[in-house]
Amino acid sequence: MAGCATGPLVERRVASAVVITPDLPPRSAAGPPDPDQLPVLARQLEAALASGQPAELVALLADDVVWGPCRGRADVAAFLEAVAAEGVTAASSRVDQLADRLVVTLELGGTQTVTFVLFAAGGRITEIVDAPEGPHAPLVRPIGDLGEAVGRRVAATAFAAILPVRDLVAAAAHYRALGFAVEAFQGDAPYAFASWGPVDLHLAGSAGLDPATNSSMAYLYVDDADALYARWRAAGVAGRLVVPLDTDYGLREGAHVDPDGNLLRFGSPLAS
Repeated sequence: MAGCATGPLVERRVASAVVITPDLPPRSAAGPPDPDQLPVLARQLEAALASGQPAELVALLADDVVWGPCRGRADVAAFLEAVAAEGVTAASSRVDQLADRLVVTLELGGTQTVTFVLFAAGGRITEIVDAPEGPHAPLVRPIGDLGEAVGRRVAATAFAAILPVRDLVAAAAHYRALGFAVEAFQGDAPYAFASWGPVDLHLAGSAGLDPATNSSMAYLYVDDADALYARWRAAGVAGRLVVPLDTDYGLREGAHVDPDGNLLRFGSPLAS
């Protein structure tokens, strides 16, 4: 049910039920929320969720509400009706009020939890945004009309592979020995950032990780694969280190498998 017209449970039904209306007037700026209205809207939302009737929820929406690709009350209403027709029901629901938003958490049949962030103005819901996890709800910002966002220029600025690790402290020490600068995430999640010049790796704590079945990998392009091999060999790092060999695709290539089973292949151009 995550995302208007994108949830896998209802995408077949929604494909024919939801029609995006391109001729709606542009959304007006919602302005800051009225803190006095949020408690009232929260109570109304709790009652609407408890009723299980899509019409009760639709009554709380602004005319120009947006939710992912759905634009306008009619689109969101069609999506909610499709969800109900598919038989998707919430075993339980909770509405939490934050300073500038409402957060809705639904337990779907006891097997899936979904979280939505609701922004409001004038006593009505103006935007619904899917939150990847409940703790991220305070960080979500309004996205607005996707049609407008599609037209904006976007450029890739960096890339980082995410490597799972069993023990973040041990993994951080390992990558420091490899020559990376490692900085722990200043939050509750077991996460760290490893960097070496233009190269970035993220280390993510994964308590149930089995190194024998870990298939995570990254490729490190360097100017001298033999020098890197020699440096890592001299450092005596744990794991497996494979000596560089000439390949038929123009690289001299070696590899390192860290103690968590992450494969780092590294290569430098062959001399012409």
